[in-house]
Amino acid sequence: MNTKRRAISKDTFGLSGQIAVLTGVSSGIGRACALALGRVGVKVVVNPLPEASDEAAEVCREIEAVGVDAFAYAADVSNETQLAAMFTETVARFGTLHILVNNAGIMFADGAMSTYPAFRRAG
Repeated sequence: MNTKRRAISKDTFGLSGQIAVLTGVSSGIGRACALALGRVGVKVVVNPLPEASDEAAEVCREIEAVGVDAFAYAADVSNETQLAAMFTETVARFGTLHILVNNAGIMFADGAMSTYPAFRRAG
């Protein structure tokens, strides 16, 4: 049995050069995922709500500091038109998309599953 430990490096998972879109990146798990992907060479599109644009810009600066492209696109994930525009911009800038991390949290107090449109917004 091989018990030799190997450190995780930029090449461990072969993600360098991939393109990722992450929602809910202003703090917590989403922020940590965006930074981790950036550190291994993934070009990152961070998707904050408009009111969290400053935090998203900081995440982009941290990713760019390690030499990887990143940009923020503020959009409400419950709005299909805004999402379509975000993906169109992503493909326009980077040519494709490989990874999607749906981290945004949406909560409805009035029973999101009671109607089909509400269910669709809950994603």
